[in-house]
Amino acid sequence: KIAMDGNQISDAGSKSMAIALMANQTLESLNLSANQIGDAGAHNIATALKQNKTLQALVLTVNMIGEDGGQHFVDALGSNNAISSLNLGVDSTPGRARIKGPTRSKIEAILAEPKRQVKQLQAVIVSKDAKIAAKKEKIEAQREAIASKDVEIAKKDEQLGSLVAYTSAFVKSHDDPKTTAAAMAKKDDDLASLNLYSSVMMHLTDSRAEMARKNEELQSLRTYSSMYINSFDDPKKQQAEIAKKNEDLVSLNLYSSIMMGLSDNTAEIAKAKDDLVSLNLYSSLMTSLSDNTAVIAKAKDNLVSLNLYTSVLANIN
Repeated sequence: KIAMDGNQISDAGSKSMAIALMANQTLESLNLSANQIGDAGAHNIATALKQNKTLQALVLTVNMIGEDGGQHFVDALGSNNAISSLNLGVDSTPGRARIKGPTRSKIEAILAEPKRQVKQLQAVIVSKDAKIAAKKEKIEAQREAIASKDVEIAKKDEQLGSLVAYTSAFVKSHDDPKTTAAAMAKKDDDLASLNLYSSVMMHLTDSRAEMARKNEELQSLRTYSSMYINSFDDPKKQQAEIAKKNEDLVSLNLYSSIMMGLSDNTAEIAKAKDDLVSLNLYSSLMTSLSDNTAVIAKAKDNLVSLNLYTSVLANIN
């Protein structure tokens, strides 16, 4: 139920109101009295009523709705079975448009039709059924929540029972101070023994590591000593090896000296090779020149003979 009377909605604002009514599916009562709504605004609201199926009571008193606006509502009621109360009011202000008597009678007759009332009752029943179904769903959800809580409470009871049993056993175990003192003394002894054992084991671990390291050093020393002693077991053998080493050293020195000498002679050998190549090239050139000289001399002889032949022929002619 919404009361919007006296808000100066007017014809312009009725457009927004009509759009809201078309979309709304829950509103059952609407009061729009004293809002300066005329025939144009009545047309907008009547058009919205053709689609709205939930609004049951509409109040439009103290507005400016005339005969045309009344006819719009007559048309709307022909396709709307939900409206059971439509109050357009009676405006006696002089000069203001009013809904005529026949139009009002039509509206009242439509609203009073038995079929319409039956349809309205059916709509109410459907609405009630929907509400009842929603209530049932809500109740069922609440029952499920209660069942879940019961399970949780039962679990908490079990935990509480276990805690009570544990507490009872703990209290009974401490009823005798002597028994408790003896148990605590035993725990202290066990703790002291454990600490001593841990200390001994740590010491043994360090000692074992140190002994292993010493054994490795001793083994290395024994190996070295054995090798050193073995190298002096046979003096003659040692002298022969020393003599061989000296010979090897002399040979190495000689080889080094030779290699150094060869290194110095390498440049001279390269120069000699270059000189030899130059000498071979010169000889080849001289040989070629010698051959050419003989050819030239022969050519000169042939030329002299040709000149002589030419002179003889000239004299004969």
